Amino acid sequence: MLRPALEQLRPMISPKMLEMPSYEIEIVDFSSGFPNRSAAEIRNLRHIELHPLEWDGLIVLSNPKEAQEQIEIPVGNIIDIQLISETKGHIMKKEDLMIQIIYRDNNSSSSQDNIIKIKLDKHVDEFFQLIRSTRQKELDGEYWTYRSLTFQTDNNQRRKIGIYPLAPFLVEGEEIIWHQMKTEGILHKRVVWIEALTNYRVYYYDYKQHAGIMVLLPELEDVVVNNQRRVTNTNSVAFYSGSYRNLSDIRNPNGTSMTVGDVVFIAEDKPYITFRQVADPHGLASVVKLTKCMYIDNCEIKTFETSIIKS
Repeated sequence: MLRPALEQLRPMISPKMLEMPSYEIEIVDFSSGFPNRSAAEIRNLRHIELHPLEWDGLIVLSNPKEAQEQIEIPVGNIIDIQLISETKGHIMKKEDLMIQIIYRDNNSSSSQDNIIKIKLDKHVDEFFQLIRSTRQKELDGEYWTYRSLTFQTDNNQRRKIGIYPLAPFLVEGEEIIWHQMKTEGILHKRVVWIEALTNYRVYYYDYKQHAGIMVLLPELEDVVVNNQRRVTNTNSVAFYSGSYRNLSDIRNPNGTSMTVGDVVFIAEDKPYITFRQVADPHGLASVVKLTKCMYIDNCEIKTFETSIIKS
């Protein structure tokens, strides 16, 4: 299993803002790999929910009437998943499609794999595709790329940490300094993408495509601010937080104007990530310079130049 233990990671976004597909189900059949559950308890599991990989990547089967009765299947523990059919009736034959999941149980001492068959009626194909795509990403070695960083602490000590820079999780000591995000929905907002600066990386993540791009701060070569312009009634909203919480949130009051621009992060001698429509773009560029300094011995701000190109 590639996913690190959840205790090592903190999701960047609250699970409340993530898509959580859920369906009513019927347990058709199951193996004997549930020693602490009676057959009746298993069959009373009438609800299934898929937690996204940006959280804990679990399939949760539960009993709506008994909150404590549930089974959790890590998507990364799935050995095989299939769409299977069962024909009922002799005269008016009807074919029922079901999902069969074969998986390992972390909590069982048995080496035998568990099998469970689930009926979802008209949603069976939709949920099957969701589980397959989530499992494929969960087992993607690139998604869980591991890197190490060495930086200087406030006590002038050198410290080395490990990070999974392409995944939307914060590791030990990592804090979001600045971020802006796009959401959809009114009553129940769901995140679409996030742009973030942490004390370890510059990061963009698309929660629809489940894909991220990053530049670790030691590898950041330059910051270019361009396409500056004055705008009114913009929807751009950004936030400073973490160690920079003394800086004000950037908001756009009604009837006022502000400067926005694109902040381009240069790595490998090319534009690598661009944050667009950033309010006070060279303010953000200055914060990036300050943060970058923790990776440079005897750092002076002038050693890391910021270019400003006026539109």
